[in-house]
Amino acid sequence: MDPCRELKQNAEIIIPPGYEHLVEPAQYELVEKTRVDWQGSVRDFLRSETGLKLSAAGKQNSVSITVRNYVSPVFDVLINQLNMENWLLSKKGPLLKSLQSGSRWLNDYFARNPNAKMQLALTDQDIESAPPFELAVTKILDKLPRWQVEFAHQFRNVKEDVMGTYSPRGKFAELHWIPIAMIAETLEVPIEDLSLVVLAHELAHAYTHVGMDIGGGELGHGFIHCR
Repeated sequence: MDPCRELKQNAEIIIPPGYEHLVEPAQYELVEKTRVDWQGSVRDFLRSETGLKLSAAGKQNSVSITVRNYVSPVFDVLINQLNMENWLLSKKGPLLKSLQSGSRWLNDYFARNPNAKMQLALTDQDIESAPPFELAVTKILDKLPRWQVEFAHQFRNVKEDVMGTYSPRGKFAELHWIPIAMIAETLEVPIEDLSLVVLAHELAHAYTHVGMDIGGGELGHGFIHCR
């Protein structure tokens, strides 16, 4: 079976209403790829560091890890409090800066090359539209507040699970790709890096909850959910 076709049929890639312009399926793929590529290494590291195993002395515990499009109510409220127009424009900051630079270059080019109008079959209106366009883009960039600061300030007060969770009753861990993608963007870090941190965090909860020592004794330590 074509793995790309299988991925597109995954219900967890469906973006919930209200998030269509904030995240994209490609970000799900990055989180999922991190889970697949790194969970073995993370498990090996935890076994080495803690001395705990999921299988020991004839006993076996299993912990599944999945990537979900779940958005917790507290995170949803946080997103609804933000100025989405600022968020969307800020996401295109590099593109806007390229437009600004390109418009500035065109203005200089037209000024240095009077024949450009004829060579490029441009009208006077075409030539005259370049400076106002550059000015408009510059105003947007200058007045646009840093949405990262706004979001980080609000997120600091969140005390509930957001990026991932571990269920002690069901013995499974989840990575919530939409919050991971948006928070990674806020922190300006690669999605893969943040996904790896969340993966390690949730698996650490699993190992301290159901991990066994060499004799098969379960520790059953407490745990703290990942925000």
